[in-house]
Amino acid sequence: MLSRWRRRIFFVFINYFLETWVNFDDYAILLRLIQLNCGGLPDGAQGEEVFKFDHVVIDEAQDFGALELIVLLNSVNSRTGVTIVGDVNQKIAPGKEFVSWDELAKLLNMGEAKVTRLELGHRSSLPIMWLADHVIESEPILQGREGTYPEAISFASQKLIIEYLAQFILKRISEEPNAHICIAMRYKKLRPTYLAESNKLLADKNIDIRAAERDNFAFRKSVTLTNVHQIKGLEFVSVIVVDGDIYTWTCDAES
Repeated sequence: MLSRWRRRIFFVFINYFLETWVNFDDYAILLRLIQLNCGGLPDGAQGEEVFKFDHVVIDEAQDFGALELIVLLNSVNSRTGVTIVGDVNQKIAPGKEFVSWDELAKLLNMGEAKVTRLELGHRSSLPIMWLADHVIESEPILQGREGTYPEAISFASQKLIIEYLAQFILKRISEEPNAHICIAMRYKKLRPTYLAESNKLLADKNIDIRAAERDNFAFRKSVTLTNVHQIKGLEFVSVIVVDGDIYTWTCDAES
C-alpha cells in the first residue's frame, strides 16, 4: 500500500476516535482498503495471515451498498460459497440503491448465480399481507395462513389513544396471559409519554410495560413499546401502531 494511503487510513481512524468524520458506512471503505493491501482480511495475533470463510450468508441485502457487498464477497474462498437473501419491500435505508437480483448477480460477477423467489410468507397472516399489498398497490397474494383482520380506529386525542391501549392490553392478556404485545410508533420521541401514561393506568395490574431498542429487547410476555425500525423481522402476538395517520405517514419514499 502506498505510504499516502497508510497515512490517510491512520488519519481516518484518529477522527473516528474523536467522533467527528467517520460514519458507519465508512467501515466498508476501510475494510476494502485493507483487503486490497493484504489480499483479504488479516488474521492471527499480528495480522500476519489472511482469513477467508467457506460460506457467507448475507441477509437483508436490500439495505447493503455495492461496496459492502464487494467486501463480503471477497471474504469467502469462492463465489459459490455465498447466499444472498433480501426483500426489496422491506428496505429501510432509502439512500442505498438496490438493482434487480439478476442485475446484482451481473454487477458482482456472479453470472451463474441462481435467483429463487419465495412466494409464500409464513410470518404474516393473509389479512395483514392483503393490507400491505393494498398500501403498495400490489396484486394481493393468494396463499398464506389465516389470521385476524387488522383494524383502523381513530381517536380525537392522544389521551384517548392511551386509554384504549390500556383496555386492549388488559383484554388481550386476559385472553392469552403469555402474550407479547408490541406498541409501535414511527418516531421514538413518543415513547416516554406512552410509557409513563400506560404505566399509570396499569400500575396495579402487574403488567410489564417496557421501552425497547436494539440490544435491550426483552422477548417475554406483556408489552414492548418501540419505534417501527426496531421491530423489522420480529414477531409478536399483537401489534398496535399508535400513529397510523396520514400526517405521520406521508406519501414519501421513506414512509
